[in-house]
This record gives sequence, C-alpha cells and structure tokens, in this order.
Amino acid sequence: MAVFYLDDSGTHAGSKIVVFGGLIGEQAQWEEFEPRWKAKLANPLPGKPPLKRFHMAHCQWGWEEFESYSKGERDRLIHDFRQIILDCGVHGVSAAISKSDYDELITGRLLEAHGAADDMAFASAISALDIGGRRQEGVSLICDDTGKSTERYGRVYDRYQAMHTKYGSRPLEGLAFRSMEKVIPLQGADMIAWETYFYTCEVLKTEDVPAPRPHLKRYVDTGRFGAVFLSRDHILEFVRRLKRGVGVSLDWWATWPPS
Repeated sequence: MAVFYLDDSGTHAGSKIVVFGGLIGEQAQWEEFEPRWKAKLANPLPGKPPLKRFHMAHCQWGWEEFESYSKGERDRLIHDFRQIILDCGVHGVSAAISKSDYDELITGRLLEAHGAADDMAFASAISALDIGGRRQEGVSLICDDTGKSTERYGRVYDRYQAMHTKYGSRPLEGLAFRSMEKVIPLQGADMIAWETYFYTCEVLKTEDVPAPRPHLKRYVDTGRFGAVFLSRDHILEFVRRLKRGVGVSLDWWATWPPS
C-alpha cells in the first residue's frame, strides 16, 4: 500500500498560481523518512534551536522560526531536508493551474461543474497518479488539513472515486485530512508544492522556459518528480474539448520543468 501526502500552495488571496503537490511512497520508505526528518527538526543546524515543523515558504524567506537564520543557513537547511526526500526514494507529483486565467475562463455552469481553481488543482494532482500507473498499486491519500476547504476537497475526491468505480477502474484507498505539524511527511509534501508554485510563477513571467532553481533541479534529475501545468492555452483547450464532448485527459497538459 502506497501513501500520497498532499499539500497546497498559492491558495492565498491574490495568487496567480494554485498548486497541489506532494510525495508518494511505500510504507518502508516512510518508515525511513519520518525518523530522519524528526532528527533534523530536533537539530536543524549547529547552534540553532529545534524546529516545531519545517515550513518551506517560511524557511525560504526567513519568516517566523527561521527569522534568525541567514540566507546561507536557510539554503543549507533546505538542502538537508531535500536530501532526506531524495535518499528515501519517494516520488513527487504536482499539478499547477494558472488561477488568474482559470477564474477568467471557467465561469457559470463550467464553474458549477468543475469547481474553483484549487478544486481543479486538487483533482488534477490525484489524476496525475494515473500517468505513472501508481493508482493501480492502491494508494491512500493524506492531505494537509486546510480548515474550511476540506469539505470541498472531500466532494472532489468523492466525484473522482465515483468516476473510477463507474468505469470499472481501481479507485483510491481512502482520504484523510491531518495536521502538518503532527504528520511529518506532509512537511515534505509542502516542499514539493512550494517548489512547483515558485517555478510556475516564474513561467508566467516570461515567454521562455525558465531554468528550474537548483533545489528543484535536483528533484527533477532523479526522474522521480514531475508535474502538469494548466496554462491559459490549456484552459482554453479544456473548454473547447468540453463543448465538443471530447474526453479530457492529462496527456495534453504541459509538463515541467525541462531536465
């Protein structure tokens, strides 16, 4: 039984990108992951106090628990936590959506049918498991507890399950919402979701394909991390396909980043 730990990024007001992403692994991999992560939280860097949790955005920008860290120290800490993910052999899966374009183009009945941009990102991250055949192995889903949004995401999950049951394919094994501070692998999922968010924000700024930052490139170089990105052009194509009654899959989504 595999477990997919999933987190969001960019769901705050004013964000142009919304992401759901995380890590999937087998029980033995998580049994290696958790004690190593806890040990790093207890002793993050020489002379630094223990951390309650690792929060990628806070570490990147030096907020809250990371306020006393220099930029070099924060980068080193990101490297160390990243290395735990790489060493344990888990896989990363993410789905990103251009929220500003989605909000403009998905309205009325389409919005009622498919939900807000974050609903679509949540559903797309789950659907991305199908690309590598991971869902066929039997996957449980554990998501960061997002408070009032959990009910909406639960409904998206129920629709996903019903669709796969209807067509005779294997559904997921279950969904739970848990605290990131208490469920350690969710902190690793937070790193993947944030890296996806940061990269796709850069994609929107330029017509050229930007190079991934070194931390993200290390994930990608393993061949175990990937994502799909629904840009404006893809949203327009999504709408056209729906109007024509054509089935929509992830195959035509743009993948990122280049290796």
